[in-house]
Amino acid sequence: MTVPPLGAGDCQVWWTRLAGLRPGLERLLDPVERERQAAYREQADRDRFAVGVVVSRMVLGAHIGVAPERVSIDRTCPHCGRPDGRPRLAGNTGVRFSVSHSGDVVVVAFTVNCAVGVDVERLDPSRGPELAQLILSPAERADFDTLPPAGQLRGFFRYWVRKEAVLKATGEGLRVPFGDLTLSPPDQPPRLVEWVGRPEVPPRVHLVDLPCDPGYAASLAFVGGSRRVHEFDSDGVFGGLG
Repeated sequence: MTVPPLGAGDCQVWWTRLAGLRPGLERLLDPVERERQAAYREQADRDRFAVGVVVSRMVLGAHIGVAPERVSIDRTCPHCGRPDGRPRLAGNTGVRFSVSHSGDVVVVAFTVNCAVGVDVERLDPSRGPELAQLILSPAERADFDTLPPAGQLRGFFRYWVRKEAVLKATGEGLRVPFGDLTLSPPDQPPRLVEWVGRPEVPPRVHLVDLPCDPGYAASLAFVGGSRRVHEFDSDGVFGGLG
C-alpha cells in the first residue's frame, strides 16, 4: 500500500466505493467498533461503517508508522462519556481525520494540526427540499427559494454537506441546530457567513466543495486555516481487503 506523506499544509481525501468489497473487514474493528457496527439495522450501513474504520486505520497507520491493527482510535464523547463521539487518533500526534459515508461512497479526510470535517450525501429526493425549513436559516431559505425547481435538490444538499462539514470540524456535531449557521448560496463559493451567537467562528472556518460522483454532494471544512487538498481513489488499495 502506498500512502503519500501528509504535509503540514495538506489535506488528504481518500474515496472508497462499496461495490466489489469482500466480507472480512471486521478484523480491523476493535470491540467498541464491532458493537457500533452491530447496532446498524441495515447491512449496507454496517458495511459503510466498517469501510470507514478500515480506511481510517490503514491511512493513519501509514502516517504514524504503525500497523493498522495497532492504530488506537478514541470515540469517547467529551460531553456524555459514551463511545459515540467524533473519532480521533489516541495520543498527541497532531494527525486529525474525519469520516463520512452515504449511498455507495465512503470518504475520509486527514490533516496535521488542523481540525477537519468532511461530509458526503447522496442526493436523495425523499430527504430533499421538503426538509429545508429544518436545515436552512431564514437568509438561506430566501436564497434557496430563488433557485429553479430543477436545481433545488442539489442546492439543498450543497447547504447540508457544507453545514455538516463545519459542525464536524468544530466538534459541535448535532448539538447545534443547522439553522444557527448561514452559508453562502449553493451556486457561490462556500463560505460560513454567520453562526448565531458565535461571531468569532466564521472568520476561522475555511470551506471547500469537493468534486464527487454524480448524484452526490460533498464538502470539507477546516478550522484555523486552509489546506491544499489532495484526493485519492482508494478502490485499488482497499478493494481487495477481506
